Amino acid sequence: MTTARVVALLMLALAAPAAAQTNDPPCTLQRGDLVEIFRGVSTERATVTCGGAASTVHVIRVDLATSGLSFETSGSASGGPGVFNQDLPTAFLQRTKSQVAFNANLFTNCCCYGSQTAAAQTNLIGLEISGGTILSAVQANPPPLPNNCGQATAYSFPFDHSLLVKGTRLSIEKFDSGAQPQADAAVTGSHVLVWDSQNRAPTGSGSFFQPTARTVVGLGASDGVLWIAAVDADTSSQGVTLPQAAQIMIGLGATKAINLDGGGSTSLAIAGGDGMPRLLNVPKNGGSNCTFPVGSTCERYVGAIFAIHAPLAP
Repeated sequence: MTTARVVALLMLALAAPAAAQTNDPPCTLQRGDLVEIFRGVSTERATVTCGGAASTVHVIRVDLATSGLSFETSGSASGGPGVFNQDLPTAFLQRTKSQVAFNANLFTNCCCYGSQTAAAQTNLIGLEISGGTILSAVQANPPPLPNNCGQATAYSFPFDHSLLVKGTRLSIEKFDSGAQPQADAAVTGSHVLVWDSQNRAPTGSGSFFQPTARTVVGLGASDGVLWIAAVDADTSSQGVTLPQAAQIMIGLGATKAINLDGGGSTSLAIAGGDGMPRLLNVPKNGGSNCTFPVGSTCERYVGAIFAIHAPLAP
C-alpha cells in the first residue's frame, strides 16, 4: 500500500430547486490504492470523515471498456406479477458464477432482523428489469405483502432514477410514471444523489435520512466507469447521510449517482480466489442462525440484486 490519497470534498450547491440543499458539513475522503481483482474490476478501501465522524467505504471500480464484461439482475418468483423471492447477494453471486454482486432496489416486507435463515416473498419498489423483461414497473410502490415480522414498510420517495444495462452500455436515467424502458437489465434507487457532477441529494427527517450504511452506484468518465460504494455502519463506522454519500461519489469521480437500499441491506460481495463468495463490507445487523455470518453480524436477504460477470485477472 502506497501513501493514501486524500481528497478534500467541498459540498456543492444544489442546482435543482426541487431538491433541498443540505446543511451537512463537507467531508474528507481518504482513499487507498485501487487493486485489480478481476480484469477491469478494481477495489479499494477508503475512509470518509464528515464533521469529525469517520466511516469505512468499500469501493468497486469497473472499467466498462473491458472486453468480456456482462451484467444481470435477479428475477421474479412464481407467486404472481411483481412478486420476488428475497435472496442473499453472496448466494446469487455463487449461483450465477458472477464476480461482483450487490443489493439494489428497496423492497417491501423488510426486515426480520432475528430471522436471517428464511427468505420471504416481497415486492420491489421502482423499476427492475431482468433478462429484458420489466418485472417491477417505473415508480412502482406497492403495499407490503403479509409477513411474519409484524412490520410494514411504506415509502414516498421518488424512485424515478434507474441504472440501466443495454448490451455493454450502462446509463443512469430518469423515467416518468408509466414509461416502458427498453433494457437488458435495470435496478432503481430511492433518490438521485449526483447529477452533472453536482450534489443533488435531499435531506429529510426520519431514520432513512440519518447516518447509516449505504449502497450507492454511480457512473463517471462519460459513462465509461461504474462506481459501487458500500459504507459500513458499525461500532467503528458511523455511516453517512444521503448528501454525504453524494460527496463520496463525487470524490471518486462519478458524474451521476443514485442511492440504492441501505442499512442492514447493504451487501457488496465478490468471488474469492477459492470460488467462494465473501463480503467486502460489514453488515449492520446481527441475528441468530445466520445463513452468511460476518463476525457477529448477518448478511440480510434482499429483494433485488445486481451482478457483474468479469474475466478473471491474469
